Amino acid sequence: MSWKHEPTKTARAGLVALSLLLATPAAFAASPEASREAAMTAREAAMAARTAGDYARAIALFEQLRAATPDDADLLRLLGTTYAFDHRYDAAIATLERAHALAPDDLDIALALARAHLWAGQTAQAREQAQALANTAPDNAEVARLLAEVTRTQAQGDVDGHPLTLTVNQGISRVSVGNARRTWYDSMAALSARVSPRTTLTGEVTREDRAGLVDTHLALTGATRLSDGASATLTVTATPNAQFREKFGLRAGTDIALTRHLALVAQARYGDYIGGVNVVSGAAGLRLHDAEDRHALTLQSIFAWNEGDGQSPGWSLRADSALTARTSLYLAGATYPDTEAGITRRFEGLYGGLSHRFDSRLVLRAGLGWERRRDSYTRRTANLALSLAL
Repeated sequence: MSWKHEPTKTARAGLVALSLLLATPAAFAASPEASREAAMTAREAAMAARTAGDYARAIALFEQLRAATPDDADLLRLLGTTYAFDHRYDAAIATLERAHALAPDDLDIALALARAHLWAGQTAQAREQAQALANTAPDNAEVARLLAEVTRTQAQGDVDGHPLTLTVNQGISRVSVGNARRTWYDSMAALSARVSPRTTLTGEVTREDRAGLVDTHLALTGATRLSDGASATLTVTATPNAQFREKFGLRAGTDIALTRHLALVAQARYGDYIGGVNVVSGAAGLRLHDAEDRHALTLQSIFAWNEGDGQSPGWSLRADSALTARTSLYLAGATYPDTEAGITRRFEGLYGGLSHRFDSRLVLRAGLGWERRRDSYTRRTANLALSLAL
């Protein structure tokens, strides 16, 4: 008996059906519905990678989507901002400029483009774009915050657009202790590293020489923008063989926008001093500023507890003003309980200074101060600081 035979009509129909079934994936992949579903899945995967901080994978996925839909303005916005998060500012700006050309009235794209210029250290372009947005959308809170951020960056120097910034400071003080006169010196060096678009780490070393009594103070600070309207800082400090500074300390602070012109500012501090003295202090207040944050007035209440004994509270008042796009001024006064060498005394001080940005990399700061620590000493101080973006 032979198993060989001609296929019947039914068998031939089955073969045709099987062939169509095997071809179905390609047919479905080419269908508009399937293409949209695949694109949505890829976009979700790209967004998940971006949220996780895996910017290289997110960019690769977004670029695949871009190849299929090169004129999708919102996709270009996502791709451009991801490039910015990855510190690839040239690619970010080029991508966002293309998105802006495709959708010139899209506010989110315009904001993203201005911020990319700001993060790249191109504050002139960022200000021009932010000001144009402010003219067309004067009541928009996001635009106001962007303009304020540009103003602060210009006043402080364009260091936010660079991955590393070196700051050195030299201070000299004339100190009166009773009828005696002494000269104190303090030298500081700090290196700031921009580890993400929102976060900066700063390591700082300060050497204070008080007529032969020397402390070398170490500090590590993390500063981050929690959102466009909120920021936070955390500082860990240590002073090996401390004489007057804290042996170990922690500081935390926050700045939260309440309205377009008002922000909440708060700080908390812990210090472990010689003699086993532990001090907890805090401050809370408000910062009133204009829409561009060129001028601001900050008032805070300050309090401290020394080994469980509450100290009488104090206050601080500070005024900041951007005189020009490159030069800013500050004036401050304060009185509050402060601790040195494990002893808490009433502190009073007056300060003033100028900051001038020469270009996108170099900032010079100069200041004068007067301090009095009750039942201890009076101090007059001058300092000069230079910041260089590397």
